[in-house]
Amino acid sequence: MEDKVYKRYKSKTVMQKDPDMSQIQRSELQKQKRNKFAEAVAYAKAINNDPTQKALYKRKVKSGQTV
Repeated sequence: MEDKVYKRYKSKTVMQKDPDMSQIQRSELQKQKRNKFAEAVAYAKAINNDPTQKALYKRKVKSGQTV
């Protein structure tokens, strides 16, 4: 089953096929950035899964901010 992407253009909604990115070759810099982002996501998930760490983090951030 294909994934669908919904886009809004002014007052119309358009459904498209999810783009096939399997043939895209990323540059070394893109790979580094994606890895760094994956590390950030793993860090945030670890904080959210640990109630003690999550409570400590909530004291440090401003209202409306999340990990």
